[in-house]
Amino acid sequence: MVSALQNSIRAGRVSHAFLFTGAPGSGKTSLAHAFAKTLQCEAGGASPCCSCLSCRVYESGNHPDMLYVNPSERKSIGVDDVKEQIISRISTAPERYRYKIFIADRADLLTDEAQNKLLKTIEEPAGFAVFIFLARHAEDLLPTVRSRCVTFALRPLPAETVEAELIRRGINGGTARACSHASHGSIGAALEMAASENFSALGEAASQIAASTSSQNINAAFGMYKLFEPYKENKEQAVSLLDMLYMRYRDEITERSAANGLTASDISKIFFVCADAVLKAKKALQKNANYQLTIEMLLLRIAGLCA
Repeated sequence: MVSALQNSIRAGRVSHAFLFTGAPGSGKTSLAHAFAKTLQCEAGGASPCCSCLSCRVYESGNHPDMLYVNPSERKSIGVDDVKEQIISRISTAPERYRYKIFIADRADLLTDEAQNKLLKTIEEPAGFAVFIFLARHAEDLLPTVRSRCVTFALRPLPAETVEAELIRRGINGGTARACSHASHGSIGAALEMAASENFSALGEAASQIAASTSSQNINAAFGMYKLFEPYKENKEQAVSLLDMLYMRYRDEITERSAANGLTASDISKIFFVCADAVLKAKKALQKNANYQLTIEMLLLRIAGLCA
């Protein structure tokens, strides 16, 4: 992906529109901005020199030919925003550097009307104009816009790769392992988790919940709800807790089963029932299901009181 971008710079065949997609923390923002910085670099190489005036000004956030497209007052980027921030500016040449680059860090906020308004500009751009759109999913943009962009989709990294990178950065093995599995393949997200004050609390809660597996005690099951309650208004942290809980089953259940003399088939049955319950709860929360009902059903399933 990096090589493809560098090759386009070396060959002088830079497209007029790019779409970088990926989950938060996937690296799409860093890659897109490094690409934009390289395009404006006065050294003319395939990577930014970081010492020329353009590179230094870019780092200050005041580059005259890097224009950011943001929502004005609403939560979306509407037609008026596109008119004011893009169309009104594209008719004039760059102030100093080779390109005039328009960057929409939250292209998913562009309304359909705004995208349609932008379409002609993308179809017939000025020679110096480059558009860089960032979104979680390519489908966040209309097909007509996507078809006019060179798309780079950043995929989740293997958990082992994330874990190795965290350890390389000095994070201890246990924390690195937990964060890597809960980060959905995102080094950025894993680093945020490792630095978060809530991470240890999430890990402790996951361990306590896993310890109640197959307790067959309804009071104990509902008593576990208090561990989920602090995250009722923070869906991302609730999902992180479920991810960590899923991980705990690979460790906790195996240890408990070995101590109780259960067979391999018993271990597998318990693991898959609990893992399935966690996945169902995660999907339900992501679809905005009722939080308390979702968690209570999860806890009943984990306790072996509900199919």
